[in-house]
Amino acid sequence: MAPCRDCGFENLIGTLFCTECGESLLENGGGLAVSDEVSIVRTPQLIGQSVSDLLGKKNLIIMIPTSGRYLSFSVTQEIRIGRSDVDSADPPELNLEYDGGLSQGVSRRHALIKLDDKNENLVLIDLDSTNGTQLNNFPLPPELPYPVKSGDEVQFGNLLVHLFIK
Repeated sequence: MAPCRDCGFENLIGTLFCTECGESLLENGGGLAVSDEVSIVRTPQLIGQSVSDLLGKKNLIIMIPTSGRYLSFSVTQEIRIGRSDVDSADPPELNLEYDGGLSQGVSRRHALIKLDDKNENLVLIDLDSTNGTQLNNFPLPPELPYPVKSGDEVQFGNLLVHLFIK
């Protein structure tokens, strides 16, 4: 297991990005800088558990590998995710149209990321999208909030996105 080159964090089995600082673990040659061991995928827990490491965090950084876009959002605002609609004057905050969203199965109103009612946990909610949302390869049922943490991988339809909380 190789530590992150930026922060030295060592629990990086089977990841592409450091779960502490968000640094890419891909080397120049394209090979993984971490072990090829397979990590166990666990079902995300519904709201109710504390995610206290999110408190005091300022930004959600979203990295989209297919387009190379990095976007930063304030954690205090609601982030609507989808594709823009030419008839709508209210486009989503995260418009995945520019990342091949249509061909990857992203709905116009696909998902939502926001703070929970107690302003403690950052949650992801699928908005009953046509092609679904997956959190770390777990398909999310529509309309249920699931906590997210730094380093999570989310698929909106077939479009992969990495989340980092700073």
